Amino acid sequence: MNPAYLAAVEQAFLAHTGRGLMLSPRDVALVERWARVGAPVQVVVDGIAQVFSRPGTQRTRVRSLVFAQVGVEAALRAWQSRSAGQAADTGLDRGPKGISLLVSRVRGAAGRHEAPMGERLLRVADRIAALSQASAVLRDDLDDDLTRLEGEILDELWASLPNATQRALVDGVEGELRPERPKMAESEYTVVRAARLRRLTRDHLGLPVFELGEEVAS
Repeated sequence: MNPAYLAAVEQAFLAHTGRGLMLSPRDVALVERWARVGAPVQVVVDGIAQVFSRPGTQRTRVRSLVFAQVGVEAALRAWQSRSAGQAADTGLDRGPKGISLLVSRVRGAAGRHEAPMGERLLRVADRIAALSQASAVLRDDLDDDLTRLEGEILDELWASLPNATQRALVDGVEGELRPERPKMAESEYTVVRAARLRRLTRDHLGLPVFELGEEVAS
């Protein structure tokens, strides 16, 4: 992903939040996904603007770019439809719809690993399930909790991998970023590197993205 693409999306998002935030590794991964499917940066920026122009949005506490995901992907579908003359698939995986499906997918991943990793992943599924125990949980709070939990878990799982696997994942990330490194500020490089290392760890273990889709289990 071109660093200028990430910078433009980050600037557009933070301009609307009105606070000095930074994109989280999960947010960076979302931007990478949009870039990977060919979403023009202006379409993404316009989608973010459309979300924040909705009535009542100014009173909403926004802490993640995930807040604008549905709007951005709707803008992308509209752009693809105009470009192709017909509706098109964005190619984006909306992910598990609800805690129960997310837990099921993590348990499925656990079943593909022998001990001790399989046991670790079963405990991950239990930690995700525990997030839904509060009866009055809010969607935005649950998204934020999943974001934090995903980062913690992927860091823990990476630390538990064999040294050779860790080195291979780090080499893969640094190889991906090497052409872009001279153009990136140190703070940006640190965030992007962490996001990509977590992504490769997730892919290596066959885990799903920790997101809810459209439904929240009650």
